[in-house]
Amino acid sequence: MGPPPVPGRSIEELIRQARAGEEGSLEELIRRYQRKMGMWAEERGCLERPGGVRPSDISQEAALLVYQRFISFKGSSKGEWDGWLRSIVLHQAEQMLRKEGSQKRSAVATVPLDADEALEVRAAQPSPSQHTAHNEERRLVWTKLFSLKGDQGEAVRLYFIEGLTKAEVAKQLGRSTIAAVDSLLQRGVAGLKESASGETSSATEAAFRIFLRKCEAGEDVDPKAFVASYPHCADELREMLRWVERLKALKRTGSSSKPKG
Repeated sequence: MGPPPVPGRSIEELIRQARAGEEGSLEELIRRYQRKMGMWAEERGCLERPGGVRPSDISQEAALLVYQRFISFKGSSKGEWDGWLRSIVLHQAEQMLRKEGSQKRSAVATVPLDADEALEVRAAQPSPSQHTAHNEERRLVWTKLFSLKGDQGEAVRLYFIEGLTKAEVAKQLGRSTIAAVDSLLQRGVAGLKESASGETSSATEAAFRIFLRKCEAGEDVDPKAFVASYPHCADELREMLRWVERLKALKRTGSSSKPKG
């Protein structure tokens, strides 16, 4: 998802800040290790294949475990963090591969780990307070965002969470046209729901780009009214706009880590 938002912060500093409860520090730690987590998952035989456990599945589940168990991490160095995080990824890979094998033998249908149904189940779990529930939702969105490939996730983060304009996103990602950024944003948001809904239709893609242009122009777009104007692709479009709202919620809660300067 591109370079770290604040290059000056070392892994050790991020560990200290996360332990002190600084908003966004733990997310940044995991974000920097997104690619490594996928590589570690591949060490246990998790490969991109239809219907199987994928490295992105492992990374998402491992990221959730890191959020839940960070309080138990006692290290302070990059080496200690690498070892701890790698052990979580490998353990999660083994667990998920074992479960996959068992399910195949019993021919029991399951909901994909990154499907919207799975997100809703997790989000609906009882929590001690509304604050805890809010944090869990934020973490779930971040882990989905981390799973996006290439510059898609970075474009989505910069535009919807950091609040950069498309021109600023294009400059930061080295893209020459606004249309290229539109494509990254469309494919990125579609990727957040891809496993649950399959490929996005061309009609939905076109409608979503119109939505982006309206937002960029400063129009106050009512999502419900906008979806209603595209009845032929309403379900897909509604789901994409739902993800846009979830992404924007990260900005409203101050959980972004916008580059300084």
